[in-house]
Amino acid sequence: MKQGEEWSDVTLARLFPLSELESWISVVGKEDKEIGVFKTLHGMPHASLSCVRAELHRRYLVPEIRRIIAVRNRFHLVEWTVETNRGEMTFLNSMPHEQIKPELLPHVMLTDLEGNRFDIPDINALDPESRAMLEQRM
Repeated sequence: MKQGEEWSDVTLARLFPLSELESWISVVGKEDKEIGVFKTLHGMPHASLSCVRAELHRRYLVPEIRRIIAVRNRFHLVEWTVETNRGEMTFLNSMPHEQIKPELLPHVMLTDLEGNRFDIPDINALDPESRAMLEQRM
C-alpha cells in the first residue's frame, strides 16, 4: 500500500496478539487479499481513527464478563456460566490457565471452543466470588 493511495470496499482484521487492540491491523481487500498492515493506530488522524475503531468494534463484538456465576469441570473441558454486558452466557473452553497471560493482568481474555472471545478488562473489578473462581483456573 502506497502513502496517499485510496482503497474502497475493504475490511479490517486484527492480527496476533489479539490483546493488542490498536496494533497490527490487517487491511483486506477484495477476494480476501491483504493490502497492507497498520503496525499501530497511534498517530492516525482522528476521523480515520474513529472509522477504524468503529469497524473493528463491529467486527469483534466481544462480550464483557461482569460476573462469573459458575465454573464446572466437564471431563477435560471447563464450563463457564457468566453474566456479560450482553446477558447470561455459558461456554466451554479447554485449559483456561494457558489462555490467561500473567504479563497482561489485570486484563484477561478467554476463548471458547468455537473461537468466541470473552473479555474481562480488569479482574480487580470483579466481585470477590467471581475473582476467586477465575483465580482457581489461573
